Amino acid sequence: MRTVAVGTRTATKPLYLGADTGMGAVAAHTLKLQRNTSGSMAAFSFPCRCFASWIGGTAHANTGLRRKRGPKDWRLGGRVSICMETVLRPAQRAKLLESFERTGLVKLDPSLHKGQCGRVMIVGGSKEYTGAPYYAGISALRAGADLVHVMCSSEAVGPLKGYSPELMVHGILPSTATHPMRNEDPKHNSFSFAQELLDDAAALVQRIDALVVGPGLGRDSVTIAFVEALLVQVARERQKTGRDLSLVFDADGLALVKYKSKLFDANSAGLLPGPVFLTPNVVEYGRLADTWREGLDPACSSAGELRAEPTHLARVWGPRMIIVEKGPRDIIASGDEREQAPLVCNEPGSLRRCGGQGDVLAGVLTCFAAMQAKRGQTDQGRSGVAVDLRLAAFAACTLVRASAAAAFEKKRRSMLTTDVIEHLPERLEIMFPTSYHEETERPQSG
Repeated sequence: MRTVAVGTRTATKPLYLGADTGMGAVAAHTLKLQRNTSGSMAAFSFPCRCFASWIGGTAHANTGLRRKRGPKDWRLGGRVSICMETVLRPAQRAKLLESFERTGLVKLDPSLHKGQCGRVMIVGGSKEYTGAPYYAGISALRAGADLVHVMCSSEAVGPLKGYSPELMVHGILPSTATHPMRNEDPKHNSFSFAQELLDDAAALVQRIDALVVGPGLGRDSVTIAFVEALLVQVARERQKTGRDLSLVFDADGLALVKYKSKLFDANSAGLLPGPVFLTPNVVEYGRLADTWREGLDPACSSAGELRAEPTHLARVWGPRMIIVEKGPRDIIASGDEREQAPLVCNEPGSLRRCGGQGDVLAGVLTCFAAMQAKRGQTDQGRSGVAVDLRLAAFAACTLVRASAAAAFEKKRRSMLTTDVIEHLPERLEIMFPTSYHEETERPQSG
């Protein structure tokens, strides 16, 4: 299996890439250098070793390339453009999944009661879009969540209840059609809401462990403003209790990030109520990078370069921000400065890109984030080991990709997102075979 990671780095002095700085757990790979010489492009390709600090960057070369000491030592002066293709060992993938199983997945135990494997909420579902919140919700259930709520517009309640009796559906989200409101500040799309409506919505979120904003949400200005006000109120309430709420922002929910919601104001990062996961695709990530690049690393002078190294963007919001850039391979970057390199999930997936697969990932990721939070509150999670938030994202990406590959193997061009969901249980069992206690451990009745 191969991963391709691109990143940004500026060398004020000649930079040496050698095997002695290599990341021993990663096999050999090819480093490709692209140089811009008087407007023309020249490409070079040669073997090298992978090392953690370089996974993820890209820039433009304007200086030469020459070998220094040996066949695996190269000198790059000035600003360079690199693309690293890394061959990952299967043992690495297995180790990452085992780490999540050990520190993040709630093991099934006879003593568990309803809710201890995670309470999840999907904030989305509108008149036009009802499939996306269903996909996210049912995927969270298939990944192991105990309870899934959907907070949607009133127009989406009927379809969602008809799709599945497993989802608890609440038609509380306002829109311009159902809740006409006075726009207090047209320039900034600021609306006033009845406090009772916000209180009712906040009450539904109180016992939730993880929440995803975006599947089927739409871009109605009233809805977006209400969701922002809701999250701000919930965040302040959670700060008083000290209980985290993991947040996932996907699809239309990323508008809260792109338009610099007060939740994501770098000056009030403490307002975020817990770990935050952003799941943009390549296009969405480019828009986020273009919006937020001001004030970041001077080397990241363009959205294209920020796209190459999402770690820079994640660090805007601190150590509990995780960015999952979806693409041919998924790049998972952390805002934690202790994590120098992003994780790269290159699990083979489906060649068919039918709509809804991103919603499946959002649901599975929200479930795993909820379990990760629950592990920290129970004896299962009190191991004294710091939890790597990236592991939940890596596990979710791997599970969805493996399920999509299995579905595509059977259905080929006819594959639908519902086929992917059908394969989640079997792939989950294969990935985490020890995520439950044996029959002999169950207490005797009577």
